[in-house]
Amino acid sequence: MSNYTNEVKRLINTYSENELIISRDLYLEKGQCIPEPTFYKALGRLTCEGQLIRISKGIYARPRKSKYGIV
Repeated sequence: MSNYTNEVKRLINTYSENELIISRDLYLEKGQCIPEPTFYKALGRLTCEGQLIRISKGIYARPRKSKYGIV
């Protein structure tokens, strides 16, 4: 994983589980040290890994996981 992806993962982990994350607001507030296309690509990678769930365009959430899967 690249340093940018790790930085985005660190930003995402500041949110609680099932809290809505608006990607544009997150980028403008905390992620401007990362190039914008790279930031959104990292969100896509985290979604593919299952660390994020895409609710709709530009809106994500950290899933709550149990031993039975995603709640």
